[in-house]
Amino acid sequence: MDVHVLVPSQQCEELTGIDRSATTTFDRPGRSLRSFFNFFISFLRSVWTLRPDVVHLHSSFAGVLGRVALLFLRPFRRPRVIYTPHAWSFIMDVSEKKKRIYSYLEKILLPLCDVVTCGSKYEKNEAEKYGIISPKIGVIYNGVLDPLVVDSLPLRSSRMELLFVGRLDQQKGFDILISAMRTLDPSLYRLTVVGGGVHDDSDHKLEDLPNVEYVGWVKQNQLPKYFAASDVLVMPSRWESFGLVAAEAHSCGLPVIASRCCSIPEIVQDGVTGFLFEKDSSSDLVDKLGLFSRETALAMRSACLLRYESLFTAKSMCERVAQTYKFSFVWK
Repeated sequence: MDVHVLVPSQQCEELTGIDRSATTTFDRPGRSLRSFFNFFISFLRSVWTLRPDVVHLHSSFAGVLGRVALLFLRPFRRPRVIYTPHAWSFIMDVSEKKKRIYSYLEKILLPLCDVVTCGSKYEKNEAEKYGIISPKIGVIYNGVLDPLVVDSLPLRSSRMELLFVGRLDQQKGFDILISAMRTLDPSLYRLTVVGGGVHDDSDHKLEDLPNVEYVGWVKQNQLPKYFAASDVLVMPSRWESFGLVAAEAHSCGLPVIASRCCSIPEIVQDGVTGFLFEKDSSSDLVDKLGLFSRETALAMRSACLLRYESLFTAKSMCERVAQTYKFSFVWK
């Protein structure tokens, strides 16, 4: 199978294992009309030149523009179209009016693709709630590469080592975690934050908290070191289409304490591979942390690894995606 990718030039370096000759880039300086135009033209040019059998569109941004662009090429190029939204726009924390508009747009564009793959059962169910129902919509869980074998960072003390990985914004619920940290005994709990803010108002000044340490963003291949040095990953998200970092943690045998929302319960088995707390409740998060111990983490390790190996390996995901490409020809 020959694969060619079209990605923003700003993210090209994140690709691994892809020959640069099979990569086309476009300039995307944020979500702007200029970015949309650059993608639209690059996509048209790529499809015209490469004559692909299958086009796989990722995210609502590429999903809308890509399907519209293909209408212009339809008399001459008719590839099978796979669409993976990576979180429908209408499951975000937006007004009900916007949700109706986004869902209506997805309904209109649905006939322009052969298969739609959702990242979770939750995402598929949400589409059905908004009337987006079709046998061409299925579920493929995101896969995680086998973690690299690396030397772990040393456990720094006898305190419970908590880990947060992600953006410091409302969606990821970072404020909920910080509220919990302010009530937890600093001599018993310590938090390491891997990530950073994306908006000026999303950063939290935590330098005054003795039990919180920021390390900023790290390279993907460095994450296993932090997983190995932690007792539990805390994931207080308000909404997720999947929750990849939970699967990444499980791939390293790390339990997860996460909010009971969206697709997260499809990854974290309450009481087996971690604990679930009520969304938006820092007090319930504190209660669940009270149930956790280093002994609990060690006891859950094998269940976490089994969960990863049975559902969330990259190999399993790639096999299902390849099957989907073949199915798109049958469907058409």
